[in-house]
Amino acid sequence: MNKSTTMERVAIVTGADIARRLASDGLAVAVADRDEPACQAVVEEIEAAGGRGLAVRVDVSDEQAVQDGVEQIVTQLGEPTVLVNNAGIIRDNLLFRMTVEEWDAVTNMKHFSRIRRDPGMDAALNAREEKS
Repeated sequence: MNKSTTMERVAIVTGADIARRLASDGLAVAVADRDEPACQAVVEEIEAAGGRGLAVRVDVSDEQAVQDGVEQIVTQLGEPTVLVNNAGIIRDNLLFRMTVEEWDAVTNMKHFSRIRRDPGMDAALNAREEKS
């Protein structure tokens, strides 16, 4: 692990391969997904390799669940400095044949992208900018 430049960095990731890579680079990684057992398996791999990880069950289409997840991450790993929003779903249908429910399910996968507006993230990013 290369910890020289990333020792205190925390990442929120919604993708297992990316989480493994960031952990191998020395970041503490919160693996976020609706399937917590799958997240836990990735965290166990990260920890077995000497990294730090946290499995967080989050439905990214639920804004309150995202906020709760971020609070859990901040409490257990520290302020996130990296966000990899790789979550998404597919409803394999032509647009004009999609139901309203299918359309909403696809387009509601957006709340992690608004995480920057979270006061905790703002404080972490502002403190980082002041140090530079």
